[in-house]
Amino acid sequence: MKQRKKATDKPKKTQRSYFNPYETTTPKRATSRNTYQQYVALTGSDERSKKASLKRSKTASAKKPSNKNATKQRTTQKAKPVLNENLSPEQRRAKMRQKVKVTKAQRLKMRRRRQFQMVLRVTLVMCLTIGMVWGGILLKEFLTKPTISTQIVKMGTLDTSNQFEGIIFRNEKVVYSEESGNVRYVIAEGEKVKKDGTVYVLVDEKNLVTTTSEKEKVDAEIYNNAENDAAISNNQDERHNLDQEVKSHLEDFYTNRYEDSTSYIYTLRSQLDSSVTNRTNLYATEQEEKNQELVALKEQLETDLGNYQKGKAAADSGIISYRMDGNETEDVKEAIETLTYKTYNKIKRTSSISTLGQSEINSGDPIYKVILNNEWYIVTYVDPKEAEEYTEGQMYTINFDELGGQAVNFSLDSKKEEENRVQLIFKTSNQINDFLGSRTVKFSIGEKATSGLKIPKQAIVEQNLIKIPTQFCVDVEGKTTVYRKKGEITEAVELNVQYTQDDMQYIRQDLTDVNNIQVNDILVNQADGSTYQISEVETKQGVYVTNNKVAKFKEIEIVAQSDEYAIVKNTGKSQLKEMDKIISNPKSIKIDQLIDDTKIENE
Repeated sequence: MKQRKKATDKPKKTQRSYFNPYETTTPKRATSRNTYQQYVALTGSDERSKKASLKRSKTASAKKPSNKNATKQRTTQKAKPVLNENLSPEQRRAKMRQKVKVTKAQRLKMRRRRQFQMVLRVTLVMCLTIGMVWGGILLKEFLTKPTISTQIVKMGTLDTSNQFEGIIFRNEKVVYSEESGNVRYVIAEGEKVKKDGTVYVLVDEKNLVTTTSEKEKVDAEIYNNAENDAAISNNQDERHNLDQEVKSHLEDFYTNRYEDSTSYIYTLRSQLDSSVTNRTNLYATEQEEKNQELVALKEQLETDLGNYQKGKAAADSGIISYRMDGNETEDVKEAIETLTYKTYNKIKRTSSISTLGQSEINSGDPIYKVILNNEWYIVTYVDPKEAEEYTEGQMYTINFDELGGQAVNFSLDSKKEEENRVQLIFKTSNQINDFLGSRTVKFSIGEKATSGLKIPKQAIVEQNLIKIPTQFCVDVEGKTTVYRKKGEITEAVELNVQYTQDDMQYIRQDLTDVNNIQVNDILVNQADGSTYQISEVETKQGVYVTNNKVAKFKEIEIVAQSDEYAIVKNTGKSQLKEMDKIISNPKSIKIDQLIDDTKIENE
């Protein structure tokens, strides 16, 4: 007979826990024997169950049921095991596995759930890892991005001048009258006179008036006759020049009409007298053949006039002036060498310009002065620190704001230290006539109110640019390209052109990339086979313009600058234009860099 295999001899099947998918248990076959013992072994509640049963029995006995239903209920309660609330989690799971039978569909469902949970966990870990890595990259980029500021270029002005006060020295000689009498000036203010030339005359007033009246009548008759013959005159050019001369004198008179002195009136009178005399002489020459008697009478009257007035000649040649203040000197170099700061201040306080030109003069009175040459000087005192900006022999533009804003070029003739000050002496030979009536002046050195494109100095950068003739550049698919010869090979190299000027392409010199165009490279013109060896490199000042979100270099031409700002031309070599957006702090910026790779402070 075949022996019947025991239940315990069957191969054990593993079953996954419902509560813990990774824990496996071996299911046990339930039998009718030793059921209570198995329960006790599983629950570990032998003694506690007995006590609980005993307690329920006592409670049931106390009630003493009188019918069979009560007895049956009591028997049922004794047979039903009582669960212990103090079971451990492992014991509870073991107990549940015995009672719950898991089907194949449920196991498949649990397997899918475990797979989904696994995929979910892996996905969450991957997302978290990617997020942390990406966040780290963004943080690093944010921390390492250069910080820039941008601004719009606009027109502006810049005053780079320094303000001073000074006194003027000239080589000037004062002339005093040797006689008394009525004075007629021949030379006007600011006009030059030759040596022995007549400056003024002393006149016999009574006879002079009579003779002058007769001469004026003769001149008027000659003048009218000449005017009637104007259409047939052979001196049309001379007539036109005389008209322009009178017009110029009247314009000067109109310009100076608000001056405090009245010297300009005498100047106009003298100028008009001279113009009338010249015109009369011209007309007399024209009428000499037609009216000989009239011309002869005019000559006789002129001779009489000469006898009634004594002309006074100049002992030295130079520029005549009728303005004085008592500080004139013939030897300007000696006067400056002996000048002290105390004397300098005294002249500034006490100098007062007076105008000569009276009609009557007494013997010994000053009658005029002559400036012996065109050289003149301005002396001023400055602090030693301020004096360091100025160098002997260098040219400087001096602006005179109180004299109509005139600008004169001076050279610094000398510097001399005196106690805690430095004496600056500026010298020039220009425009002396405009300052004949001045002794003390206020002036500034440097460009004043220069206009142009105003930019911060820190925005200025320098770039080395290689020059390539435009004829060696070709367009390949919309990009500027040149052909470079290396040995026996000719290769195409794309150019990043910064700008074009005078048939030359300017590209940035990049020494870090050997593939880019470099100095000494040989270019080939594909059209005619000619070659060109690159040799020209220029260092240009410019700024980075970011109109298209890329830092492009634009050349500038600076016309004035201070410690913080510069004025740039918007014409000529300068490529910068109004309303361009520039980087004002480009220290960490490279050419052609994307602005998106930077942090912009002011946007």
